[in-house]
Amino acid sequence: MKNKEYQKLLKNMIFGPIIKITEVKGHDYACDADTLSNFKVVGGRLGIKGSEVAWFFMQVKLARLENLKNKDPQCESVLDTVRDLINYIGLYYASKYEEKSS
Repeated sequence: MKNKEYQKLLKNMIFGPIIKITEVKGHDYACDADTLSNFKVVGGRLGIKGSEVAWFFMQVKLARLENLKNKDPQCESVLDTVRDLINYIGLYYASKYEEKSS
């Protein structure tokens, strides 16, 4: 794959859709004032940091990808799972960044 094609793929097929997903899902999962609120609430209930909740969800997505290595998915596509994983990595990064800044 040539670099320009890769850059176009990143923009149009990975990060563009991920930004849309975060906008739509963010509405349902978090309050407008704090994108990370659901991770903080769950973390508070479990006695762990919000970043650890994001880490957990990253592991769930990785486990799903591992499980699908040799079979076809019945529900969401492998590429959708990869996008979700990238989104959780971003949320983990944001959580760690905020925790470090506090």
